[in-house]
Amino acid sequence: INSAETTQIIADTLKTFRDTIDKYSELFPESRVSILVAPLSSGMIENKEIRKKITDQKKIIESINSYCGDNINKINVYDALYEHRNEHIYFSSDHHWTALGAYYAYAEFARSVGLEPTPIEKMEKVLLNSSWKGTAYSMTGDERTKEFSDELYAYLPTKENTMTVYPKNGEVSKKNGCIRT
Repeated sequence: INSAETTQIIADTLKTFRDTIDKYSELFPESRVSILVAPLSSGMIENKEIRKKITDQKKIIESINSYCGDNINKINVYDALYEHRNEHIYFSSDHHWTALGAYYAYAEFARSVGLEPTPIEKMEKVLLNSSWKGTAYSMTGDERTKEFSDELYAYLPTKENTMTVYPKNGEVSKKNGCIRT
């Protein structure tokens, strides 16, 4: 694929993304539609020599956001995650962010819609797995990643909460507290 073809593929992808967001906005005119584009962990690298070789995550997110209309709430998590880049916000054994990284994204979302995020100190930190194996090995088969593992935590709210579940079979039920695995 040459440069012109790559540019066209990116433009087509961004148009599809914009059209999808706009469609949700049309389908739910009384609702505020929000987008949150998650940066890759490579976007948190500080070394300038390495960063030159990696696609600029902040620019990609800004480009995607620029395709969306003013009626769309564009949540900037890049800056919050970059501010916390020296914390364990991405797994070493997987391409996803950790519960801590997800917390920082949640806090940015809450602020973007006018809510005060629950301080992380008011949540219960629960260790779910002390040697969690992410997708680095299972997706690549690369022996160098076979021994990678992480501690898998969850942050649970400590205040009382309930939810109503509406399953397909029609048997509505109420749940109290957090769902734990």
